[in-house]
Amino acid sequence: MSRRARATALLILAHWPAVLAQSWTDGTRTRMIQDALKISPPALREILLRHEKDLKRGMLDPSRREGEEIHFQHADGKGGLGAAGIDRKVAEIRGLLDKRAPFSRVTYELGVLAHLVSDAGFPLNASDKDPREALYREAYRRYAERMLDRIPFVVDREEPAALRKDDVRGFVLGIARRAGENYALIGPAFRDDGTPVSPGALDERSVPFGITSLSYSHAASDIAWIWKHVWTAINGDMRGTPFLGGPPPEKVQVPTRPPEPRRKRTQKDPVAEGSPAPQGSPGAQGSPAPQASPVPRASPSPSAAAAAPKPSPSPTPKGGRT
Repeated sequence: MSRRARATALLILAHWPAVLAQSWTDGTRTRMIQDALKISPPALREILLRHEKDLKRGMLDPSRREGEEIHFQHADGKGGLGAAGIDRKVAEIRGLLDKRAPFSRVTYELGVLAHLVSDAGFPLNASDKDPREALYREAYRRYAERMLDRIPFVVDREEPAALRKDDVRGFVLGIARRAGENYALIGPAFRDDGTPVSPGALDERSVPFGITSLSYSHAASDIAWIWKHVWTAINGDMRGTPFLGGPPPEKVQVPTRPPEPRRKRTQKDPVAEGSPAPQGSPGAQGSPAPQASPVPRASPSPSAAAAAPKPSPSPTPKGGRT
């Protein structure tokens, strides 16, 4: 590493707390909101879309305060206040709904809730064990946004078990543990200046791309699930909610097909060769029989023709041709 690069790295490390909290970019968060709305209860979705500007503002405003510990939660539970902060935010929104607060205010807070939940699912928020993290964190955030068009949204169809028990903190800790499983797999793909270590280190077949794709889908699904959880607390209309109450998709294992035995042919197969099948074969049904080539015959001798008896004419059937 050059002297200038080392100085830059030391400058970044000097501002470690501020860098640490930066996770998804605003562009990525905006796309998450759009995908989460697709699988939300239609009645709730209608309200959120009516106040879409407030929802988006709630999602993006907290980005200016990401130095706070409420924006991350370590997988081991020993760092960050994400679980506690999200639990308090859910209680706050329920209180607003009980007081019949304006839906513009409720929608804004649901946007803030979405921001905090997505922070918990950002892979680099699950730990701080990699001392190089500050050197490639910004590059990874930008990489995730650049790859959005290639990332499909795969829905988590099964409701998290913790939410079924109304355990919001357990729900967030579960998100952090899931994110922590991939924490150590991102850094090796980046140099200290944030560039990829090789041309294929960040392509669509790379480990970081797979992690980013899964993490994005999980985050968008988690947002939808926490919104549904809050909505059910006030007995909100759940009719038409995608995948609600349905079984999770089955894991189907396709059996291996045994190899087909090779057909031994002792002579040319007329059907395979493109010639008509012989009369009486399965391929000859409904098709005219082939015309035989004429074979010259010897004419009978006059004596043999005179000796042969002449056949008597048979009666013609009615309706037949004479």
